[in-house]
Amino acid sequence: MSESQVVGRYVLCGALASGGMATVHLGRLLGAAGFSRTVAIKRMHPQFAQDPEFAAMFLDEARLAGRIRHPNVVSVIDVVADGGEMLLVMEYVQGESLAKLLSCARKRGERVPGPIAAAIVCNALDGLHAAHEARDELGERLGIVHRDVSPQNVMVGTDGCARVLDFGIAKAAGRAQVTREGQLKGKLAYMAPEQLNGSVTELSDVHAMGVVLWETLVGKRLFAADTEGHVVTKVLTATAAAPSVAAPGTSDAFDAVVLRALAKNPADRFDSAQAMSIALGACAKKAEPHEVAAWIQRVAGDLLTARAVVLADVESNPSQTRPTVLPAATTAAAATATATATATATAATDTRGDLSSDALLSKPPGAWPFRARVLAAVVALAAALTFAALALRSPPATSAAAPAPGPSASAVATAAAPSASAAPAFDASVAASPTGAPAPSTSQSPRATLPTSAPPRSRPQSPAALPDHL
Repeated sequence: MSESQVVGRYVLCGALASGGMATVHLGRLLGAAGFSRTVAIKRMHPQFAQDPEFAAMFLDEARLAGRIRHPNVVSVIDVVADGGEMLLVMEYVQGESLAKLLSCARKRGERVPGPIAAAIVCNALDGLHAAHEARDELGERLGIVHRDVSPQNVMVGTDGCARVLDFGIAKAAGRAQVTREGQLKGKLAYMAPEQLNGSVTELSDVHAMGVVLWETLVGKRLFAADTEGHVVTKVLTATAAAPSVAAPGTSDAFDAVVLRALAKNPADRFDSAQAMSIALGACAKKAEPHEVAAWIQRVAGDLLTARAVVLADVESNPSQTRPTVLPAATTAAAATATATATATATAATDTRGDLSSDALLSKPPGAWPFRARVLAAVVALAAALTFAALALRSPPATSAAAPAPGPSASAVATAAAPSASAAPAFDASVAASPTGAPAPSTSQSPRATLPTSAPPRSRPQSPAALPDHL
């Protein structure tokens, strides 16, 4: 296993894939009480993490993907931007990309069965529709367009479910950062003609899914060419052959759906990803998830086995399952005995900048970060309330014996009243009895001669009157 690296509460292990802007790592989330979880961590390349424009684009992906909630979309768990590192933490899907599965099938001399292709593409279309319909906090549509739909961005899990991932170059009407003017984003062979001309809509994703479906059924590239210029020319001018023509033996039931999705004019395509999914499901029988899972295991069993070995190694490694690799601020907090030190260490863990609890304790409270000052104030308030509660719980002194000569009531009241800095009065006679009743008196102390009617007690102090050091 390759050397791991700790960033915040995440451990980054071996790379799963690498793209133009980032590398995806297998990782572990480390929490309290030994909690851990396997995740996929997208880590921006250093040259981009230092670029404000690309960094903003990366954070936009997290904002957009976080609004999409659907079982056919890889969910975003967290985003980390700290110490020159930018991480996008996603759920880990045990499986392979559709691109890798198509490559494995070609090496075996096979094509993807029609029902398997229909199930995978319908899942991806449902995920895209969820992204297209995503809304903000006010219920307004975000207008998300993936713009980079391809077999590489469709992950097929061993559970038989396909998921869309990587909204890194997605475009939304209200996004904070826009793509650089004139800069094409996405894979040229999967772009719709209008996307190459600078106009992108949700129907551009429908066209891309038409290309993905054609290649999944036929088993080869639709717009293959030697140069990017030739690829662009084919996308703009070439007419795609029906799958049953390009690959004899393929059911002609798919032809109408594929050719409609590939229409050059957006108005001639399906009006939504959901409409294409419904049409595809109606024209062809979709495989069940367990059938998709069995097919994946058959064509890519070796890859899945190798991945499972790496995963088991990561999850069984003590340094990646126990929170002992967390920053020193957490260790310092656990070793500190006082409540104030614990509060400041917790604040240091959650505050940007210096994460050392020792650094906080070396400063006057007025120089602490805001969150540290708030937590310290909460601890002080809790101590004050505890002191007040003890004062209120002090029991009145009573006696069933007949009155006996002794100090006057005013003298007893004066002796029993606590001072401004003393703890509440403690009745030793009550505490000495196992039953809680007053113990028999053996001396002529003022307590032994206390009248039946207890003298008035002074009122306990309010928290506002407590000493300044609390």
